[in-house]
Amino acid sequence: MAQQVQSSQDNNTQVRPVSQSGNKASLPIHEDHLYDKPNMASNSHKNEKHHHHLKQEWRIYCMTLNACLGSFYFGYNLGVYNSAQRVIQELNEWTEDQYKQYTSIITAFMPLGALIGCLISKQIITYLNGIRKSMIVFDILGIIGTIILISDTTVPNLLIGRIICGFVVGINTAIVPVYIKDFSPIEISGKAGGINQVALTFGTFCSYLAALLVPLPEILKEINYTNQVYWRILLGIPIITCLIRLTILSFIYKLETPTFMMKQHRYEEVKGYLQQIYENDEWKEVFQELEEKVNTQQNEKKEVKSKQNLCGSSQNHNSNTNNNNNNNEINSAMKSVQGVLGSLQTNQDVQLQLASNQNDFKLKSEEEFFREKLYQLGNKYSYKRRFFIGCLIQFCTQLSGVNAILFYSNEIFKEVTQSEMTARICTIFLGLNNTLITTIGIKIIQKIGRRTFMLSGIFVVQLTMYILSILQVSEKSVAVQILGIVLIFIYLQGWQLSLGAVTWVYNAEILDVTGISISTFIRWALAMFIGFVFPFMKADIKLFGSFIVFGGVSSICFVILYFLMKETKDKNRYQILQNFCDTKTWKLYEKEAMSYAKEQIKIQNGQYTVA
Repeated sequence: MAQQVQSSQDNNTQVRPVSQSGNKASLPIHEDHLYDKPNMASNSHKNEKHHHHLKQEWRIYCMTLNACLGSFYFGYNLGVYNSAQRVIQELNEWTEDQYKQYTSIITAFMPLGALIGCLISKQIITYLNGIRKSMIVFDILGIIGTIILISDTTVPNLLIGRIICGFVVGINTAIVPVYIKDFSPIEISGKAGGINQVALTFGTFCSYLAALLVPLPEILKEINYTNQVYWRILLGIPIITCLIRLTILSFIYKLETPTFMMKQHRYEEVKGYLQQIYENDEWKEVFQELEEKVNTQQNEKKEVKSKQNLCGSSQNHNSNTNNNNNNNEINSAMKSVQGVLGSLQTNQDVQLQLASNQNDFKLKSEEEFFREKLYQLGNKYSYKRRFFIGCLIQFCTQLSGVNAILFYSNEIFKEVTQSEMTARICTIFLGLNNTLITTIGIKIIQKIGRRTFMLSGIFVVQLTMYILSILQVSEKSVAVQILGIVLIFIYLQGWQLSLGAVTWVYNAEILDVTGISISTFIRWALAMFIGFVFPFMKADIKLFGSFIVFGGVSSICFVILYFLMKETKDKNRYQILQNFCDTKTWKLYEKEAMSYAKEQIKIQNGQYTVA
């Protein structure tokens, strides 16, 4: 039997002939794949761990540190304005009422900008055609916003500068975790992702430290302060971080993330990067998994467009006159058939473009069809559950009372030390404590796991909240105040290890860019809400009632996450989806994927083999 193959539209790409058996395509099967023939479905329940050998871990961590300068920008801007606001009041000669009014508005404009930024981050990445390009553009915007902020102390100028800086912060909170997750191997993704929170806490710590540049509030009242230099240095430091990341991305780390390069058909660059990271030929397995991921995403987009076209045809059919019903039914049926055929042709085109990047095109194997369909089914079924958990975690980060604790810490430090300078130094040590505990956390998060870390930390958070609420109705004494300080440190350690460090890592593993953008939007919306509501809570129900409310919310989140949150440590995308699907449904999907794979092999062999 003679065999013949068709060439693709690209004259440089040739389709490799089908093997003499005629049953399977010529794509080799790797032993380390998730599903091994001939029992792909029966082996799918096994949680096989990746054991790739990495030879340039330092490269991953350097890229991570550079990307996380955006998180430093976030953390620094989060805490720096509180240190400068009294100086700005003095320079503008605001009354106390004007100070309260203007400060609340100016403070709120940064989370407002962040809320907008994280919500449209996906559209911006798509428009700029890459995460790296997006970070470069927004580093430039961050520099512009900071320059505007420090150029003058007028209210309109401060509002414009704060909202631009907030917009950049929101973009960074959405895209930096995705950037890190995309180029980090599974073996070190937890450590690399945890650096994001370390950079954030270190930025906040530096803002506390830089506050020593400006005079204390009581000193400002005694002198006629007119110095225009130090507050500008204090608020202008983020320009340095933007310049550093911008320079490194422009001249050193010039590659996009592997997923985006695959979508742009820059296969040789992807191979070159993977060969630098993985030992021996292990990069080939990672490259193939990346192909499958991109292939699945492309197919899903094509299917959505196909369904939209079919719906459009149906709507046009309903709008026609009754006199042409028969003709319209025929035309609609023809369009439906054309849509299905077009979808099949589109899938084949995607396979031709993405299934391989070598000069000789390799037909897809039954295993690849099986994995592709299984991922599609599992992703669709489990996405709502994963999306709910991702949003719930962000919800808990704000309603667990961390902002209330920070407010309480300043108050109790002043009560205990009776000194503004000593209280400021205590706050600096508090920021240092957060940075150190987060750094320790990322060293063990890969060993213990995300779920254990999250639940343990939230348990500590709720317990300390309840104890702190009891202290509010206890007799004030030195012992009670010292216990309050100790509990503040314990609370923040629990929060940083769970809702701080794990959130960014875990959400990047279970959500796509859209899910991360929306969940981060919820975080910033709640941050604004708490910022406005907490002063009224403190006035009406006091700190006792506020801590009870925050502790209660933390308890509810703990219970829900205990039953719904799944472990993602050392798991690839198939295993993560399997964890979020019930066993019965997953087995049904395996059977459906097997049937689909066999049917696609028949179609593939029938198309490319001629008798």
